[in-house]
Amino acid sequence: MITRNHESRGNVKGDGQPLIRKRTVRLILSIFVSLMIAFVVVAIVVPMFGRVDEVGPRQESAWHLWDIAFAMHDYANNHKTFPPAVVYDSHGKPLYSWRVLLLPYLQEKPLYSQFKLDEPWDSPNNKPLLAQMPHVYRTPSQYQRNEPYATHYQVFTGGGAIFEASPKAHLLSFKDIIAADGMNKTLLVVEAAEPVLWTKPEDLPYSPDRSLPQLGGLFIKKGFWAMMADGGTRWFSMDMDEETIRAMITWNGGETVKLPD
Repeated sequence: MITRNHESRGNVKGDGQPLIRKRTVRLILSIFVSLMIAFVVVAIVVPMFGRVDEVGPRQESAWHLWDIAFAMHDYANNHKTFPPAVVYDSHGKPLYSWRVLLLPYLQEKPLYSQFKLDEPWDSPNNKPLLAQMPHVYRTPSQYQRNEPYATHYQVFTGGGAIFEASPKAHLLSFKDIIAADGMNKTLLVVEAAEPVLWTKPEDLPYSPDRSLPQLGGLFIKKGFWAMMADGGTRWFSMDMDEETIRAMITWNGGETVKLPD
């Protein structure tokens, strides 16, 4: 039986040395190709470093809106309507925001149980709870905020929007909106430019006869995240025309809304 002595091939003059040379050339070529690939990767990735702070916070903000969307829909499934923008007492005095009502649906039942629901947001018991602001209400903005317990996630109130800041507000159901302008064409929650204390009953008052409230502008790329009534989250550029934004704010305006791609 003939066997090959692999260990001795490197020591054989003649056919052994060319084999060593071939392996050396292949090794050199492999190192060269690896270096070229590394150079290309660095050339592509390094210019992107300046945008990491933009992409990361923007995506995180979208995730927060998705969580809020699920909570909104869970609330609506249990109560048959979306929550009121403002909770009022029996005398019509505003107490606290819809953001407090969503706490049980955001896995924040222990925090919710600490609120005295018959007292306003700034009562001696409720005001200290501002410091327990849930992470989902925190906007991962690049800019420092003077108020650490404020949120940019707000709703439009009045002027035909889904929400009304009134003790006699008519609470809307899925069916109401579906039968009107449609769930996927109506704004539910948006990134507002100016934050508000998260438990305070304050949002974005809307009127068709007044200037639009300022939206977004929290990141390098100018625009804002918005949650539609169907739970879909979309990024809108600041270049979008005002008429389209107004049409999306109203739930029963009868407008033809063409959303940008």
